[in-house]
Amino acid sequence: MINKKYVLELTFFLIILTGLIAIFIQITHIYLNGYEICLNNGCEFIEKLTYIPSIFFNLIGFSYFLFVFIFKILEKKHPFFSKILNLFLICGASSEGVLLSFQIFVAHHYCSYCIFLLILVFFLIFLRGLEVFSISISILLSEMIIFSLLNFSGAIIKQIDKGLVGGSFAKVITTSPTNNREIFLIFSNKCPHCKNVLKKLPTNVSIYLNPLSYISKIPGLNPQIKIETFKHYNPEVNLLFIKIIKDKEVPILIITTNNNIHFIEGDNSIINYLKRNLKSIVNPTIKNGITNQNNNQPNEGCLFGTSCSEENSNKVF
Repeated sequence: MINKKYVLELTFFLIILTGLIAIFIQITHIYLNGYEICLNNGCEFIEKLTYIPSIFFNLIGFSYFLFVFIFKILEKKHPFFSKILNLFLICGASSEGVLLSFQIFVAHHYCSYCIFLLILVFFLIFLRGLEVFSISISILLSEMIIFSLLNFSGAIIKQIDKGLVGGSFAKVITTSPTNNREIFLIFSNKCPHCKNVLKKLPTNVSIYLNPLSYISKIPGLNPQIKIETFKHYNPEVNLLFIKIIKDKEVPILIITTNNNIHFIEGDNSIINYLKRNLKSIVNPTIKNGITNQNNNQPNEGCLFGTSCSEENSNKVF
């Protein structure tokens, strides 16, 4: 007859070994190739929202599983380490709860690799018994509930506003008052719809011009417009914004004011909006939060990640 305790301990060690091997492979892949192995684009997106490189997060994860292994060995020598192991596992559940809540309620993207590690951690917790598992689940649910009650719109908008300035190649020079609002136009230099907007931009509205790639000049810009170019800018900021709002087309016009953000998609929609709403742009009356005016008709924008040039080439913009 198979000893149940032996099977549980063997399963516990196999899960630890799985975690260590998975993270080791990930660290090696990042070191050799510069990016993570992931089943979706969520890993790359979440990585852009952290202060430290993903390889350090993986080193922390590797250390976590290694310490779990060490405490598991030591608990056979002294009961004190059994309590330390339980506490360590609960702390892991708390950390995973924060990361999961961040993905659901803030980033709105999911990292498949992160979810895999979360499952491994909770399998370990489950094997430690009902008490540890109940505490861990309670902490996880509490964190998710708290995150769901918080409104991150204002913080996100401020970061978007600040970040989009860093993604601007140039700014239209005008004497019109700003009234605490900023306007950004995200475009691609290979997109005919973007060129149509740039050609018809008004001269009396200050607009930041944010390309999706590094450029030396703005294609098709209205010759009557005067611009100020910036020596340093990062188009990755503009790519990140498109991912944040889950949008797939350019051009996009973004208007930010206080804790509000409003964006309009498509060349005709943007041009008509600018013509009809010059006063409302200067004195916006947008409701608090993030709103999207998406009245795109067919062929008003270029699908992000595919070609939309006049020659219909297969290049990605």
